[in-house]
Amino acid sequence: MFSPAGSLCIMNDLLPCPWDTIAYGLVFLISLSMLFATVFFISSHCEWVYEETGIPGACGLHAGWIIFELAFLAIAAYAGWQIFGIWREHR
Repeated sequence: MFSPAGSLCIMNDLLPCPWDTIAYGLVFLISLSMLFATVFFISSHCEWVYEETGIPGACGLHAGWIIFELAFLAIAAYAGWQIFGIWREHR
């Protein structure tokens, strides 16, 4: 099978269906758990900073944490899309 990516297209040949599904599933679960852990950590951290300083916005995270969260969301979406593709291929 020829692909412009060269040898990168042999992943499904090297990892049979159960293993690539398991790998994408783990990536999906880890990304979602990091997404939720970051939300809870940031909220508790910013509340703690506000209680200590009394200054609103002293947390200093601004929009950076949103980009951080979007990265985890993008990774989870990609892994979910791959799992859906594997499911559709073997259906």
